[in-house]
Amino acid sequence: MSTQPRRLATLGVALALVVVGLVASPVEASYSDTSRPTWSPRSTVFAITVHGDRVYIGGKFTKLKNIATGQYVTRNRIAAFDASSGDLITSFNPNVNGTVRAIAVSDDGGTVYIGGEFTSVDGTARSRVAALTSSGSVISGWSPSASSTVRDLVIAGSDLFLAGTFGKVDGAARGGLARVDAATGALSTWKVPTTGGRPRSIFPSPNGTDLIIAGSFSGLEGQARPFLGSATLDYGDVTAWAPPAACDTCDIFDVVAAGGDVFGAVGGGGGRAVKWSATTGALQWSVRSDGNAQAVAVVGTTLYVGGHFGPTFAGQARGQLAAVSTGTGQLLPWAPDLGTSYFPGVWALAASADFLRVGGGFRSVAGVPQARYAELPYT
Repeated sequence: MSTQPRRLATLGVALALVVVGLVASPVEASYSDTSRPTWSPRSTVFAITVHGDRVYIGGKFTKLKNIATGQYVTRNRIAAFDASSGDLITSFNPNVNGTVRAIAVSDDGGTVYIGGEFTSVDGTARSRVAALTSSGSVISGWSPSASSTVRDLVIAGSDLFLAGTFGKVDGAARGGLARVDAATGALSTWKVPTTGGRPRSIFPSPNGTDLIIAGSFSGLEGQARPFLGSATLDYGDVTAWAPPAACDTCDIFDVVAAGGDVFGAVGGGGGRAVKWSATTGALQWSVRSDGNAQAVAVVGTTLYVGGHFGPTFAGQARGQLAAVSTGTGQLLPWAPDLGTSYFPGVWALAASADFLRVGGGFRSVAGVPQARYAELPYT
């Protein structure tokens, strides 16, 4: 598709082709419940994006530890790995002075966009959003300025969409949502004011013309849209898509669209994973947990859910990671052990044909030290 969100979360078609000759239909993707040894960040990971032969991670960390050798290296809030070997890409080493919460990569891989809480990159002023070359250098002249945290980024055609807690971009009023030119950084006239809260997550709608918007807000551009709605990519008009709220007081931390459906990771009132129709907005199912769901990824007919829930999800023993059927919401047997320190939990999931990559605040996987970032091989 023409858009490339910050994480490769939906592989329904691609992964179905991988496994079509191996298992009976319907496809149920499966990953190991153990991680291959890889680098461990020394603080929370909030973003993972896979693009081609690279994996980018972002968060609060300032160092990485090689689990196999015990070696420490400095990496300030962002790092890149070889997707196949897991090796650290040593040439990519930007110095970001605050938390990175979102990463998006251009189609050709030449530009890496980051969003978060930072105010400079490599000593160059960049207010909560920046563009880097694939070698990690700050792109000169690309400098939109957000007044507060950028939590999510989505590339759509020649545009980059921002979502977060900011009220202004380049001094112009933007209620948590903005569009800039991906090449120049110039702010467009596109605006979708939010009321009652701010967006946390955005994702392209399956129809290719709209942007799905999720968060803690109660309305979009004066229209009632509790926690979830959509607006057109071209003019920012709020669409008629009006899903019912998943709960009375909650927050949608992450949203992803796959096929004709939209899936959300919901916090508040315990927490839950939720499915809506991408066309009618109808609530399809809701699966409760005992803590916030904070990340979702879809592969084939499986929805992977991460969060700080535990010791239960859907009434059964699960901590920080769970998998459910996209069709029914039924809990699946997959149950990785990320330890019993459930908070801050899992904040990022990126699913591909080789690994499910997991980021957050956990300290181990299957009883083996592997802190805050893990790569669970596809089986």
